[in-house]
Amino acid sequence: MPWNPSVRRAAFVWSSASRFLATFHEPEAVEAVLPAVPVLANTRVRHDTVGDVMRVAAGCVVGSSLEVDSDAWNAVDPARADEFMCLARAARGERRAIRGGGEGL
Repeated sequence: MPWNPSVRRAAFVWSSASRFLATFHEPEAVEAVLPAVPVLANTRVRHDTVGDVMRVAAGCVVGSSLEVDSDAWNAVDPARADEFMCLARAARGERRAIRGGGEGL
């Protein structure tokens, strides 16, 4: 399919577990080449890394870190999801109410 700039696309940045923390510059490098394309991180995004990821990426794909016991076969844990979103919003400097009526970041 030929490139059509009016069609919304995204670039996903993947990194191996051992390299991920050292490669937070990769989303910025991709943005330099594709400035009109949102860059998303799609691996190793966890509670302890989401702050760094969201500082350099437009968004992220989250998997097992939101599930009960961080197990991909388990259901999503609403408390873990709320905590994750508070951390992601804090990295973006956003404030928003969280589920349950509490004040979130």
